[in-house]
Amino acid sequence: MFVHGTGVRRPSYDKTLEVLEKGIGRLLPGTPVHECYWGRVHETEAAEDTTPEDIDHMGDLPLPEEDEDAVKWGVYYEDPLAALRQLTEAGASHSGGFVLGDRSGPELERRARALAADPPDELARLLDWADLRERFPLVVADVLASPDCRSALVSGESDRDLPVALAVAFVARMLGDAQRAGLPLVWSTAERDAAVTLISGEVGGERGSEQRGVGLLALGVHGWAAHRFGVMRAVEKRRDKWLDASALQTGDILRYLVRGEGMRNAILEDVERVARTEGPVVLLAHSLGGIASVDLLVAEALPGVCHLVTMGSQAGYLYRNGALPSLEAGKPLPDHFPRWTNVVDPRDLLAFDAEPLFPGRVTDRLVASGEPFLASHSAYFASEEVHKLLAATLREHM
Repeated sequence: MFVHGTGVRRPSYDKTLEVLEKGIGRLLPGTPVHECYWGRVHETEAAEDTTPEDIDHMGDLPLPEEDEDAVKWGVYYEDPLAALRQLTEAGASHSGGFVLGDRSGPELERRARALAADPPDELARLLDWADLRERFPLVVADVLASPDCRSALVSGESDRDLPVALAVAFVARMLGDAQRAGLPLVWSTAERDAAVTLISGEVGGERGSEQRGVGLLALGVHGWAAHRFGVMRAVEKRRDKWLDASALQTGDILRYLVRGEGMRNAILEDVERVARTEGPVVLLAHSLGGIASVDLLVAEALPGVCHLVTMGSQAGYLYRNGALPSLEAGKPLPDHFPRWTNVVDPRDLLAFDAEPLFPGRVTDRLVASGEPFLASHSAYFASEEVHKLLAATLREHM
């Protein structure tokens, strides 16, 4: 049973539930994923974005290898045309050398439009999986019509990186638009990179080439991207202060701490309804849903829940600071509390560990999506590693 997190509305919840059903269904066909949409009784407004405006400019920073791709994709989600614009600004520095075949701007544009109209089977499967098949031609047309793309097609006629920059723009536009609409990421980073590779090959790039950080090539991380990395690192170091000063004083979490009974009752009703006919459930709870689920399971014994799995949850943070409604800091989990697996993406600034706080009662599982924050907070749903963990957990209780 899936319990959602903060700022979620019905369309986003339904899409996330579909992603989970598909992911688990690949490993355990026919396994039902029941809904628990507490938004029906605990309506809240989405929390406003909080950006630490007063962090000093960090300048151009050398990026550790493991961070480079995530930072670049963080830029591309917000600005899908950045790679194309960078090629134009770089001019001849990216061009030159012997290029096989026609990679002129008009030819790349022709191939891109043909690809949008009739994608090859492997790309079509990825698009269909993410329900992006109808969206893809619209995105291709919009990107090709943009001034940044027109300039890149004119100035980069022999540029080896141009097919990849086009592919990055198409993919980043689809995923960035979904993120801004409050929808979950529907592709894992591996699927995202596979889409870039397929599109790039179809529009004129090298097919089957292995490149670290697919789609990024030699495009440097300078200026805004480097500053973004500096901000990300600074926020990571100051995460507790940042949450204390802003996030926990606004939005859904604060409302829950003041009036959480309705949300907990909604979860309880759904658990009891499903358990009566299906038996005990594995309760999968994201973000604020994890806090409410922990509170509920601490407050009373629920035989209808055999295992709790939290993802991107702040329950450990609240407990450590004496702010978890159901349990004072330092007190142990009650004996009736079910098995608990807590999934944490190291790049998700809203995810906190729990195992050190409740040794022997909780297992923390690190799952690195490779996505930047904030995308990492919703990347759990499309993660194959998470799907495997859930499938293994379900098998234990069958």
